Amino acid sequence: MGKNSFPSSKRLDQRGVQQALRKGRRKQGQVFEIRSISAAEEKTRGARLAISVPKRLLKSAVRRNRVKRLVREAFRHHSASARPLDMLIVFRAKPLALGAQEKKAYRMDIDALFAGVEAGFMTSRPHIA
Repeated sequence: MGKNSFPSSKRLDQRGVQQALRKGRRKQGQVFEIRSISAAEEKTRGARLAISVPKRLLKSAVRRNRVKRLVREAFRHHSASARPLDMLIVFRAKPLALGAQEKKAYRMDIDALFAGVEAGFMTSRPHIA
């Protein structure tokens, strides 16, 4: 695989997504929301990720895929030092035109959320739906 590929071992499966939604801790940035839960040690040795970009917020598949690429890139940069967590990243903001400044704003928001995970925001109470 290429150096920018996203291996299946780093992808969160449907069961993990459901568990993150039910039991995960939630932190919200200006653009993204992250739900995370400790990964089951027997299943994985590192952080795993799922990304949701709703079609109702970004109609264009090109723009949805661009946002997902930005999140995966940030995850790759943070995953080396990340704790073994299952993370669900959800795009929640009103869409911006994805120019250079907007990409930078999205990247800063997702970097801040990943830094919060690494710093241990897990001491907050879980979100109960």
